[in-house]
Formats: sequence, structure tokens, C-alpha cells
Amino acid sequence: MNCCVRCFKDTYLIKHITTAAKKGNCDYCGTRRVRVLPATELQDDFEELLELYPTVEYGEDYFGDMDARDVGEDLPTIIQNEWGIFSDRLEASNKHYDLLSDILRNVDVRELRLNHPRFSSLTEHWETLAEQLKTGGIDAVPMEWTRKVRLENGKDFDIGQDVLQWLSEDLPHITMTLTNGTLTYRARPGYKADPRGRFVSFPPEEMSAPQPAQVERPGRANPLHTAVLYCAGEEETAVAEIRPSRGELISVAELQVLSDLRIVDLSRKIYFETPFGVEYLRSRVESYELFNQLGDEFAQPLRHRDDIREYIPTQFFAGWVQRHRYDGLRYPSAMSEQGQNLVFFDPSKLRVLSSKLVEVESVKVQYKASRDANSRRVAPPT
Repeated sequence: MNCCVRCFKDTYLIKHITTAAKKGNCDYCGTRRVRVLPATELQDDFEELLELYPTVEYGEDYFGDMDARDVGEDLPTIIQNEWGIFSDRLEASNKHYDLLSDILRNVDVRELRLNHPRFSSLTEHWETLAEQLKTGGIDAVPMEWTRKVRLENGKDFDIGQDVLQWLSEDLPHITMTLTNGTLTYRARPGYKADPRGRFVSFPPEEMSAPQPAQVERPGRANPLHTAVLYCAGEEETAVAEIRPSRGELISVAELQVLSDLRIVDLSRKIYFETPFGVEYLRSRVESYELFNQLGDEFAQPLRHRDDIREYIPTQFFAGWVQRHRYDGLRYPSAMSEQGQNLVFFDPSKLRVLSSKLVEVESVKVQYKASRDANSRRVAPPT
């Protein structure tokens, strides 16, 4: 039985059939004189996809007189809803059931009931580390540890183990390059007075990162007395991140990147265009889920009354990224829709070009009922 490019919407499968197939008639959608491929030749691709979905189990997912069909979903439905693999034409005629049955000959795709993936190992590992860090401090978890392995000759050999080794292998998938000459922006509340008593911005030499000794409060990416350079991709984002009041005067600087910089980019959600042709699909899915979660964690606005221990996991992650020889991080702005924040580990890799003074004309406030008002830990009142 032959399938064709018009049976699918998935770009990988369309390309695979186009390059590997011969012209013929499709047995599923009925298209004639089109590129076709025996359905069985797609078996390996779909078997790897099937491994993502746990089977509905009696005693765990349903009990007593319950029916598995009321709990889980069949394979054609669940993968079509999540990945949009089959064409609308094939789905409308339910022929994707026949096609998938022929691809996975040893699976009853109509009766098998599956759950949505419950990936947890990497996320749980991170959350365990995060709790250890909040409780014991940033040095409570080593970024790398050593374990001994006994060799066949009886001697011990030390192996260095990265605490997030699994995640580190997927860092290149969210790496971007800020090219030499890229402009970024930094804002500081306040101003100076010139000799005539007029308000002016802080001069360029005062608009880079502070000296480590001057860092008296930790941030999302820096522990106490550790200097990093916080910037934004847009001038308005830099001002918004200050969370200014109406009428407040803000010094804003334009900075220039002095060389190509490798940045870990958490600023946008990362998704798969296709589940096929992906090496180690399950581990990649878990990594992407954690990258998306970390982007959310960095985007959380800092509040004066927050327990500063809540910042330690993101500080640890930033240090871990730096240890892997990246120059910084990019993450979503909490204060500017579509805005992006940047943190640079080495402030000397940017030059302040100019600074100016701006006055905030208006501030828009939006709010909602807090869902975690009783669970968020805050610093005691002072």
C-alpha cells in the first residue's frame, strides 16, 4: 500500500517522500500520478514517535468498570492533535487510521489507548536542584563533580560529571550570536546636575555595570557582589524594566557589542517543527520543555519584598551557562510585551556609546487576582 505527499502536512515526511519515492497512485487519499512510497517504509520514524506516549494502564489510569477508551486517546488522534502530521483531506476521511495501521503493522491503532507524554526526569532534576540551592545557597550544588571508576587494570580513574549534562548537550539548539556592532540599551533611574544646575543623564562611564563591591542586592543572574551587565534589546524595554513612576527622570545609554558574542537565548518558546528526523527525540523534548520553563523563571519580575533565595536557581543557571563558555543570556522582559532582556557576563565586551536623559510620560498598570498569593515566599516586613 502506497502513501503520497498529499497524505501529510509534516514537512519532513513530504520531503522524504518527494526525494525517495517514485510516481504512482496513492492508496489512501486517491491522488493519481504523484510521488508515492510504501507505507511500511515509514515504520522506524513512527515507532520512535510512539515511544513518547505512555500506554493507559488499568490500576493506574482507570479502575473498576471504567473503560480505557474514556481515559486515553487513540494514537492517530493524539499525534494529529499534537503534531498535525496528516493532511486535512486524509483526516476528514479517517483514512489516516488506515495509513497508520499499515505503517505500524504490529500496533492496533484503533484500540490502543495512550496518555499525553508525562516528561518529568529532567524537569524534576532541575526542580530538585533548585530546592537544594534555595535551602543551602548557591554553593550547595556543585556545577560539576568527580566520581571514580575502577579500570580493568585495577586503577581508579576520575570522571567529571556535569550536574546538567543532559541539558548541556542541547544548549547549541538555543544559541544565537550577537554580532560585532550590535546595539543594546541600559537604563538607570536618576540623573546628575551640570555646572549650571540643569538635570543631565549619568555620563557614559557611569552607565556600564557597577563594580562588584557596589552590587549590594542579588539579581536574576548575579549573586551578591557579582557584577554582570543587564541590558535590553530595545530602548523602551530598558526604561520599562526600571518600573518607573510617571514624571520620573531616567538615564538611558546606548551600548555596542565589541565582538561576536555567543548567547543562550531563552527569550522565545522553542518548539519542534516536526518530530521526525530528530536524534534522541525524547531527550530533546525534555530539554526544550526545561528551556521554556527557565525562560519563564527569568522573566518573573523582581520585587523588593521577594525572598532573595528565590533568585538563586536562575543565578546558578547563569553561572552554569558561563562555565560552558557562553557570553550571556537573553530572556523575555517581564515589563515590556515582546521586549527582550540581555545579561552579559563580561561587561568589558561592550562599550557605552552615549547616554541621554528621558522623562516618563505615562505608566500603564494592569492587574489580576494572584493565584499564588498564599504560596509565594516573601521577605519579612522591615
